Amino acid sequence: MNKQKNPHNTQITGSITNGSKDKQYAIRISINEEKAINIIKKSNFITTYELSKQTNVKLSTANQFLQKMLTKKLIKKIGGHSGHYVYTLQQ
Repeated sequence: MNKQKNPHNTQITGSITNGSKDKQYAIRISINEEKAINIIKKSNFITTYELSKQTNVKLSTANQFLQKMLTKKLIKKIGGHSGHYVYTLQQ
């Protein structure tokens, strides 16, 4: 079996049961922080859409990552409106 390097931090938890019991899964995909920060550094600024596209994750995942980075004060908003903001690294 070939192992490929996973570009995301993926956690899969759950249980598989036989018989009449339901299968339960919880899959959580998050952005590789180092890769995302490098993308922002290279482009000097980024939108949620562009980060989503370049990291190959859903818009909601990219937005959640950017909000987390805002809270940590690693990035700041430099423009945009109505949820379509432009972000850059905090200097």
